[in-house]
Amino acid sequence: MTEDEKVTGIDLSTFYRVFEDTFRGSKEEICQRLKFYSPIFTYLNLRDGPKQCIDLGCGRGEWVSLASNEVENSTIFAIDFNIKMSQDTLNMKNVKTVISGALEYLKSLESNSIDLITSFHMVEHITNNELHQLVKESYRVLNTHGLLLLETPNPENFRVATETFYFDQTHIKPIPSALLKFMVDYYGFTRSNILRLSPRINYSDENICELTFLTAVSSDYSIIAQKNNDDIQAINDLFNCHYGASIESAAQKINERHLKRIDTISNLEKKQEKTDEIINIIKSSFFFKVLKWLKKKK
Repeated sequence: MTEDEKVTGIDLSTFYRVFEDTFRGSKEEICQRLKFYSPIFTYLNLRDGPKQCIDLGCGRGEWVSLASNEVENSTIFAIDFNIKMSQDTLNMKNVKTVISGALEYLKSLESNSIDLITSFHMVEHITNNELHQLVKESYRVLNTHGLLLLETPNPENFRVATETFYFDQTHIKPIPSALLKFMVDYYGFTRSNILRLSPRINYSDENICELTFLTAVSSDYSIIAQKNNDDIQAINDLFNCHYGASIESAAQKINERHLKRIDTISNLEKKQEKTDEIINIIKSSFFFKVLKWLKKKK
């Protein structure tokens, strides 16, 4: 327990571990989601020599477990200040668990020494100043073609921005994707991309509506950045493609649905007008008048 925990008698480290197990999802579910990033493993395996990878705020170690099995000839450094959160990483193969703060650990490393730095749902726990330092130090520590991957909740999603982000009371504030991308670009990374994750929009769904705009935008996003572009096809898709659903794409799809409905109504109105016109022509015809006269005679 920390000194504060000893004074208050509240074991927040254990509380947070149980909280993560309850709200983040099972380890199996998270590992399945993380396979989205498998091109990174392919890319690293194309490079010669031993690979040094760091996961900041490793938590239960889902990414650490995946990377240790997928990246050949690698050492994965699992960094977390909470020993109860990171205890699952202690016996993983090719993994070295370090009980430390993320920034403190990065500052202890040599320049140009690391192939990959990752952080999943950690940057929203640190201050703006610490985030600047983390990105700057990551750039310094990564080798020539090193990669940085930062995943965090997506405030474009209205439910995330107004509710689920605040489930975790250790969160400080949401980070807009454009801001985080600008930050990695500002500190020198030669290319970067926003990857929106967990999209819930089925664009072929005929029932897409305003509720889609409020809830179906990707609930998480990540920034992938490379220190120097080496244009290897294995990793290019993560930099060049558009992933997930943004608030703009959700709004566009809803607008398209509205326009389609308006067009349908307009066509029905035109058909009705045409029908009315035909009926009026018939009513004004000589034969219709004769029929009407004969009906009266009866």
